[in-house]
Amino acid sequence: MSSKAKQCTLADTDSPIVDRLFVGGPRTLSASPAAQLFMREACSVRRARGFIARTLHHWGVTERASDVILCAAELAANACEHTQPGADQFLVRVLLCQGTLRIEVHDRDPRHPARRNPGEGASSGRGLILVKGLADHYGVDPKPANGKAVWADFDITCTRECAALA
Repeated sequence: MSSKAKQCTLADTDSPIVDRLFVGGPRTLSASPAAQLFMREACSVRRARGFIARTLHHWGVTERASDVILCAAELAANACEHTQPGADQFLVRVLLCQGTLRIEVHDRDPRHPARRNPGEGASSGRGLILVKGLADHYGVDPKPANGKAVWADFDITCTRECAALA
């Protein structure tokens, strides 16, 4: 994690950024998406991974769970590492509808993530390559209030528990 990311503190989950990020956002895939706000700091990647894992467990989703969790961690790491100064928080949201599980990472930086071609010995730069390889679809939705949502979709077979949520 670069010096751009702040040191670990408690996340402020009651921030008005949540309202600003959802204004004009993509359509909602499920009636009750799960969302959590994180501070832009190194420990938030681990926290985002845990949030996604707990949500999937609660929803009864086991199929492709490791792929979903890994992609969520990569997108959260990008939000921590590459957003512009002043974008101190990011939102992780997970939605489920009709056999599609979507993870989204919202931040206030309007710049789209760029896939890199890291060399064999590079220690970073593979996040979007992993997302592209593991997710069925991924993309970026710009936000009218100066930001974006980076998302990844996973086709899954819903169990009875997860079908009740969709």
